Amino acid sequence: MGHSFLKWRTLALVAAIAAMVAVIGCGGDDPEPVDTAKLIQDAVNSAQAASRADIQSAVTEAMAGQESISAADVEAAVNAATAGQQGITRADVEAAVNAATAGALSATDVQNIVNQSIRNLPAPEIDVNQLSSLVNRAVADAVPEGISADQISQIVQAQVSAGLTGTLTRGDIEDLVAAAVQDAVGDQLTADQVTNIVNASLVATNEAIEEAAKSAEAAQMSAQDAVTMAEEAREASLTAAYPESITIAVGALPANLVANVIPSLQSRITSRLIYGQLAALNDNTGKIEPELAESYGFLPDSADTVELKLKPGIKFHNGESLDAQGLYKSFELMMTETAEIAWSFRVLDRYVDPDDRLGTLPEAVTVIDDLTLHFKLRQIDDTWANAFTYMPLPPDHLETVGPAGYSEAPIGTGPYKFVEWQRDNYIQLTRWDDYPGPKPVIKDIRIRHVPEAAVRVAGLKAGEFDIITATPPENVPGLIADGFQIFVGDSTQSMYIGFNIYGTNELLSDVRIRQALLYAVDMDAMYETIAGGYGTRLQCQIVAPGGFGYNEELVDRYAYDPDKARELLAEAGYADGLTIPGSVTSARYFRDRPLMDAIVSQWAQVGVSVDLDYLESSEWLQQLINATLPDGVMNIGLNWYLADNTTSMWGNGRADPAFKEMVDAKAQITDPVAREAEVKKISAYICDNAQALHAYTIPSVLSFGPSLPAITASKSFELNIPSE
Repeated sequence: MGHSFLKWRTLALVAAIAAMVAVIGCGGDDPEPVDTAKLIQDAVNSAQAASRADIQSAVTEAMAGQESISAADVEAAVNAATAGQQGITRADVEAAVNAATAGALSATDVQNIVNQSIRNLPAPEIDVNQLSSLVNRAVADAVPEGISADQISQIVQAQVSAGLTGTLTRGDIEDLVAAAVQDAVGDQLTADQVTNIVNASLVATNEAIEEAAKSAEAAQMSAQDAVTMAEEAREASLTAAYPESITIAVGALPANLVANVIPSLQSRITSRLIYGQLAALNDNTGKIEPELAESYGFLPDSADTVELKLKPGIKFHNGESLDAQGLYKSFELMMTETAEIAWSFRVLDRYVDPDDRLGTLPEAVTVIDDLTLHFKLRQIDDTWANAFTYMPLPPDHLETVGPAGYSEAPIGTGPYKFVEWQRDNYIQLTRWDDYPGPKPVIKDIRIRHVPEAAVRVAGLKAGEFDIITATPPENVPGLIADGFQIFVGDSTQSMYIGFNIYGTNELLSDVRIRQALLYAVDMDAMYETIAGGYGTRLQCQIVAPGGFGYNEELVDRYAYDPDKARELLAEAGYADGLTIPGSVTSARYFRDRPLMDAIVSQWAQVGVSVDLDYLESSEWLQQLINATLPDGVMNIGLNWYLADNTTSMWGNGRADPAFKEMVDAKAQITDPVAREAEVKKISAYICDNAQALHAYTIPSVLSFGPSLPAITASKSFELNIPSE
């Protein structure tokens, strides 16, 4: 972070210098001598004009389009970050900044201190990554209050001389600036052209700049041609700086690689690199927006028929084309054999009859022309658009290998192609050079199965892995101190501890026992210690604030009260305690086993023992698919990625048929205001009946080395790799 700040500050100073050149003059044969040092000092002094209002304006601009976050919210969050969290006061931060100007701390040291204060800031509508970005921009776009122009000059000069602006030395930069100024004074280039050339050049290699200049001179290129060449040299140097291949260590690999039936949101780390979607959820808008589709939506004057239009010219990795007839054929094939894969193919269940998917497909889906299909709903359904998140498969290849064999040779339309899968070891991908969209800067990706978090961290430090997922919170400060980059993002998946999901456990059929289990857990403490404050603490509901149907009335509904838990158990006839079965995943989700162990420990303190099965990820998944998990308590990362606040493992109706009837009736409400009111009502029913313990949203906590580009993840765990 410190390096990018320095590069930005140096470029800003150079731009100011170039602007001043225009004032000096560009027009004589015998220009006056230029005092470069004075120009630099004047540029630094001019930066002092930046005010707190300038900072607030920059931050507000950065948050443009974030409808749920006002400028006041952002200002309060930034103020709180600098005011201090977890023992870090404003005075501490100011002292650190002052020390940095004197050379006792580097800019990175100061940024780490600020990052730590941000990381502990409870801001439910602003995630850690957003706050970090806001503060970085505020620091980079304005002069911090309380630091003089002389101190800023010292920082910039010291950091330039340390070589932190790239591969150029301080002498290189001074030579470039002096030469650019001299050229401008000699009327060979305008001040704006000097700015463009120097800005592009500073981040390229010195050799590339010299070569570009020589070529421009030899060919008598225009200034704009020279700028273009310098920019191309810069792009080449940036691409060359990234490794050609990386290894990503994850806690669990997908159960299969067949698009549309991969039963885990975390598996999108892999699937979205291979596959495109007809339409995809936009994290910022919350809407499902066209991707491979040109458009989709209800026909005019129709409430049950959706028209889908495909983009022309879409190709799969094997050269097959995406068209309407092929899309229909892939639906047929997926409905034929998916029992051999994992989950049945449920994507079109709002349109086809789940009891006869293949037989009802012709009346549900109609091919209109090469790029157009119509989909007819069985009944009004508020989740009708979810079907169009389908990941298209090439029909001829799918027919050849069959759905069951597709994992051995998956083909999609995404930026990466499948190379190899060694089960329980790794998945190898390589960049698809014919991808029509922006090309990722990383060519080859290996996704390694490393279930132990400590091994992932050790491998990252040793250079065995380039990126690790689900970084334990206790390791984050040390990794930052060692120079590693950290990305923390929220998700639309929640850690859900379900009770009696099959409806066969007599003890847990008693609502008083389920409520006792909720009162017995200090989830606030577990969120801070086990989850490290990452993600969002849930409040007796599956969605976080901002999710559709979030119910504020449920906050603190089951505040930690072990005495109340004991009273309810006694009332149910179990004052002397009871034992229930259960299961837990290991390394499938962020901090899954440590959380469940802590919960079981607190249940034991009120007299509830759990006979817990510790299941490896693939074994747990198979039991979940087969509905053979112990019917007591279980943990799962439950997705509300394309759902609302009625999401529950009781949705099958086994434990409570009335609940399923409520959810089915809700789905037919077309008015969004009325539907949200009903969703809140159902969420209160879920909470009152203690269907589950809702812990927190499962965060993305990625750690990676300083040589990598800024890797991020979406709220559905998709990796965002910068493009060339």
